[in-house]
Amino acid sequence: MPDGAVTREREAVTRLIARVVALYGIETRLEVSTGPLEGLAPADLVVSRDGASWPSDVGRHLRSLATLARKVLLVVVSNPERLGSERQGRSSRETLSLAPVLWELGRVREHEYLVIPRALEMLNRLTDDAASSAVLRGPLGAMVRRTAMLHAFVVDLAPRTPQARRRLRAVEEEARKGARDV
Repeated sequence: MPDGAVTREREAVTRLIARVVALYGIETRLEVSTGPLEGLAPADLVVSRDGASWPSDVGRHLRSLATLARKVLLVVVSNPERLGSERQGRSSRETLSLAPVLWELGRVREHEYLVIPRALEMLNRLTDDAASSAVLRGPLGAMVRRTAMLHAFVVDLAPRTPQARRRLRAVEEEARKGARDV
């Protein structure tokens, strides 16, 4: 991949992380690259990039990542819908197969296509509907889906019900008590 494309990917992911940090009031962040997850400390935000290097059991891997995240899990994968992608022919449903696992972990608050051609970025800004799901269903959205290099998912891991929040607080209190006793 040319250096310019790598730089654009890094900048797009960095902008998304900054937006998520501001939106959720994130204090700590953990970026996961290849390597074992054991021994990593939990953080408010866990960012995982490049699903191609994940183990074959994607569900288990994503669950392990979610246990490290206190508030938000950000998953960034190569866009298999992209024209000319070596992954396009194999499985254009790859990101769709992530959806049930991500929804099991928490609420998928948003998904976003990153690193689109600059001409489409300008058109998107002119329409002022960059965040609108209606745009992604229209002709401009089809071009975005077919040209974006990355597909990102923001998963809110906050408990969904008052009962689940109470259970989580009880578990956290037990963990703190156990840590003090050691």
